[in-house]
Amino acid sequence: MPGTAITIKHGDQKYIVLAVDPLNSSGRSQGSYSSGMEALEGLWKYLGNKSDKTSVALPLLGTGRARVANLCRAHATKRILKSFASATSVKAFCNELAIYIHPDDFVKNSWSLDETEEFASHIAAYQREATLAGLERI
Repeated sequence: MPGTAITIKHGDQKYIVLAVDPLNSSGRSQGSYSSGMEALEGLWKYLGNKSDKTSVALPLLGTGRARVANLCRAHATKRILKSFASATSVKAFCNELAIYIHPDDFVKNSWSLDETEEFASHIAAYQREATLAGLERI
């Protein structure tokens, strides 16, 4: 079920395994935009309940093998950022979020990291304003 998460400990490291998409009868993921969003919501809820406010490293969800139709990597990053900002406005559960992106994605997809950084700044500013005003989350 998308959003189901478990923690695995190996030595001093902790890893969270997240179910992102349901599998078909052949064992292949059946990715959809909505199941990816459900997975992100489940991850943030899990971290809110279990996290000790350390760093979180996350790959791009919904790209590559997930096969979400028409989901470009730039948009996948933006949806993670928007979802993260919304979730952390309710409860802070980590000190840092790192999104891991393969370098080839920038070359092959004509992707601007500056544009993504600008988007993240706008989302953060909007969320601060909404939080201070007591308005709804994103």
